[in-house]
Amino acid sequence: PSASTPPPAEPTSVPDAGQVLALLATADRTAAADAADVPGGSLARLLASIAASRAGLEAQLAAALGVPAPDAGSPAVATPADAATPGSPTSTAGAPSPAAPQPADVPSTDRIGIVAAEDQAGYGYEVLAAKLDDPSRSAARAAAAVHRARAETWAQAWALDGTTSDPRRATYALPAGLDDPATALALAQSLEVGLTTTYASAVADSARASRPELVAALLAASADAAAWGAPTTAFPGLPERVD
Repeated sequence: PSASTPPPAEPTSVPDAGQVLALLATADRTAAADAADVPGGSLARLLASIAASRAGLEAQLAAALGVPAPDAGSPAVATPADAATPGSPTSTAGAPSPAAPQPADVPSTDRIGIVAAEDQAGYGYEVLAAKLDDPSRSAARAAAAVHRARAETWAQAWALDGTTSDPRRATYALPAGLDDPATALALAQSLEVGLTTTYASAVADSARASRPELVAALLAASADAAAWGAPTTAFPGLPERVD
């Protein structure tokens, strides 16, 4: 070849599915860590949502490959143990409750909102457990226990338990028609999607020291929403960015 002829291009290797899965896991961890560290609350909220989105993609790819998703290294919260198919979510029974940030690090409105949302989710799942057939009934019963435990953990850690500020109620308003499996499933999805919004808002409002636990709780709620068949969104917990 002449001196002006460029050398042949080096072949570009295409990552296999396992490598893509590992890259998604790294991206998930990076976004979650950045959400805990950036100075601005709005940016932290966005990064936490991105971390949840990447974790969702990671879980979908792992399920398609038939392999476990890589360990994201997040703080312990109740999350589905395995990939689930819509309408047949995995059980969250036995999963630990989150460690609660210090009360001074989380605004009062967010603390009350988190406890109320978790307790409402627990109540909603208890009602669903009476309406659904197995395996969804068992999953709803397990989810109810997890959400009730989370609400109790947060309420005690934040000194809300038994006070006039405790937002937990005996009953909550639920949609009509829960004998219809589709309506029941939609309620489960909406409970988890609502929690993603609650936790994303708390990430934005809270001090940096409290964010890791709140980000982990957002990721858990997003994963549970997907396990119940909620549509995938690019920005979990950010309703203003839903198309």
